[in-house]
Amino acid sequence: MRARTWAGALVLGAAAAYLGWIRPRHLTWGATRQEAESRLPGDGEVPEPVLAATRAVTIDAPPAQVWPWLVQIGYRRAGWYAFDLFDNDGIPSAETILPEYQDLAVGEVIGEEGFTVTGLEENRTLLLAFHHPRTEWVVRRGVWPRFGDCSLCFHLVPVAAGERTRLLVRMRFGCPPRWMPLLAGFEPADFVQQRKMMAGIKRRAEGLGMDGVTSAGTETARPRGPGPGRRARVLVLAAAVLAVVGFTRYRAWHLRWGATDAEAGEPLPGDDLIRRAHFVPTRAVTIAAPPDAVWPWIVQIGMGRAGWYSYDLLDNLGRRSADRIVPELQDVAVGDWIPMSPRASRTSAFRVHEITPDTTMLWSKPDSTWVWVLRALPGNRTRLITRVRVRYQGWILPLAVPLMELGDFPMMRRCLLGIRDRAERAEHAGRAERDPTHSA
Repeated sequence: MRARTWAGALVLGAAAAYLGWIRPRHLTWGATRQEAESRLPGDGEVPEPVLAATRAVTIDAPPAQVWPWLVQIGYRRAGWYAFDLFDNDGIPSAETILPEYQDLAVGEVIGEEGFTVTGLEENRTLLLAFHHPRTEWVVRRGVWPRFGDCSLCFHLVPVAAGERTRLLVRMRFGCPPRWMPLLAGFEPADFVQQRKMMAGIKRRAEGLGMDGVTSAGTETARPRGPGPGRRARVLVLAAAVLAVVGFTRYRAWHLRWGATDAEAGEPLPGDDLIRRAHFVPTRAVTIAAPPDAVWPWIVQIGMGRAGWYSYDLLDNLGRRSADRIVPELQDVAVGDWIPMSPRASRTSAFRVHEITPDTTMLWSKPDSTWVWVLRALPGNRTRLITRVRVRYQGWILPLAVPLMELGDFPMMRRCLLGIRDRAERAEHAGRAERDPTHSA
């Protein structure tokens, strides 16, 4: 148990470090603040991205010397100058300028990625974009999905009287809610790929060979068939597909843990408040105690209150959750805060939105809702159903996805079982007091 608690703390700590320190740096790698905040062509292609990155590098060559390497870029063209095993079927990216790919035009589609040239200004700007409103599965030397909206802008700015070039690369990406969990892995992978690509463009434009020595730039034959790494690539793709399938099945299971088909599909209070939710788990548990014996444990929940009956080190600052009903925490009304952190605010705490004693309590905040529903069952039992609706948005996105998709279920499961165990113990003790023969 202690090992799992520390593991959870480590995961949250790593997520916080990524969000607060690593992410801001890799999203603007090499770029100045002015460059990162400037408006570039193509920003309107994806007006509300879930991921936006602006990266830059200085190249010791004029824009006219950099431009030919950009216009020939792409899968099964000159390659992406990055990890050819993964993004070019193992075929090495070109080390020379290829005349057959220099006549690029607006409207032309580049490779299997489905990028369309939507903007072109010679020696200045190359804008690529794709829009896939429906997921398309590509089956060709591997299986991968094409989905969402993306713009990729290559922008050249002359510096040092035009003798050098500042290359800015801006990527803006949006995707449907069901693909949001994959962003946790996509973000760092995108940075590694783009950094390698920009270094590849820089090296080639500066006329350096693979060993860093200036070359004459004579054209050499490029292999056109599958590269030697095809077997490794197939194995990696197979492992990735298995991981995605496994996660998808796990997610479908934990999003409705304990709930019946009817409970998972029925409308509950709060569904209309967050309509375009990305994360909607409905979970349930049966408790051997009547609703009026379960209700007090839910009413007093919250950080700094009775706790969350879960992993106190993570969700209650190490303070032990209450094992008794606390009278001073029972008077909850619409508008009251339910804290999730030491300081309650619109983003870090819920407010009570609706309350019907012994039956329903709905909490809400701008990006999510949380409802608790109690239903009486025969034999003085209660069916406790809870549903959370979350819309991922803003700067918190990289932390929210792994936190909710991976961390929510074990904590919520423990919370529900904690409520069940406490209510059943109290009910059993109450029956024993009323009827001493009951406990015998």
